[in-house]
Amino acid sequence: MGRATTDRPADRRGQRAPRHSTRRPRLRRTAEDRRPRPGGQGCEPGAGTAGRRLTGAVRRPARRGSSRDTRTAHTSVGCSIARTRGVHPARGHDGSRRRPVRGSSVTSRSRSCPGLPFPLEPYGAAAPGDPDVTGTALRLTAGAGADLFLDPRGAESPRPDAERWTAPVDGDFQLQAHVAAGFVADFDSGVLLGWFDDDTWFKVCAERDPAGITRVVSVVTRDGASDDCDSSPIDSSGTHLRISRMGGAFALHASPDGARWSMIRYFSVGRSAAETLQVGFVAQSPAGSGTWATFSDIRFTRTTLLEVRDGS
Repeated sequence: MGRATTDRPADRRGQRAPRHSTRRPRLRRTAEDRRPRPGGQGCEPGAGTAGRRLTGAVRRPARRGSSRDTRTAHTSVGCSIARTRGVHPARGHDGSRRRPVRGSSVTSRSRSCPGLPFPLEPYGAAAPGDPDVTGTALRLTAGAGADLFLDPRGAESPRPDAERWTAPVDGDFQLQAHVAAGFVADFDSGVLLGWFDDDTWFKVCAERDPAGITRVVSVVTRDGASDDCDSSPIDSSGTHLRISRMGGAFALHASPDGARWSMIRYFSVGRSAAETLQVGFVAQSPAGSGTWATFSDIRFTRTTLLEVRDGS
């Protein structure tokens, strides 16, 4: 007796159609896959079917010049691909708020400034306008209510957090600039700032007081509480201000001409000489609808001020 056969439909040429195979097709392997890999396991080529790469698969690197990092995701056959994840556009690497450059995915808004050997970086709540460097002058803006002051009667909520443009500096130094501002509302000011952390910082300002007088004002903040000291009146066109560091001590000075200096404050905030200080610039408008501040004739030296009271 012959073997039983199963009738299958014929194709157009009168031949029987081939049986449909239920076997899975073999994955094609590239020459690289056939090359032995030492200790290949898991997703490495040569580690079995799960480790074989599909022909034509592409591993895409992150774009050059991008601030992105990479994460690894897995396909259904176990091979890894590169997937990118961008840095949060509203925060810097230390978690402080910052605003990206308009029309760009780059998060850094660093600015080079004449007279400084380092770039400045923004921290705090973003101001309404980007900083402008024209010639030898830096111009900053402040939004309504922008301020840095921690009332000694108790913490405010939310804390004042004016945008500050600073850079880290180690060791002794002197930073000075001619500071002017749009002195329209009470406390509108331009500021030189020294910053250790949210609870430890100091500033010296060219500021308009509630009597409408433009004067030098200084604030020293320790343990989350600020003091407030009004000093001599100045011309409405601004004045020269200076911060000096001498180990663990600091001095604030003012000068009408940038040559002979009058001491405003001499103090310590309880930090060692080895600790890094952020120094830079701020524009403020605590009681106003916003203002601007300019910083010109900026000078920075890594020198130690020898005498705080002799006018040098």
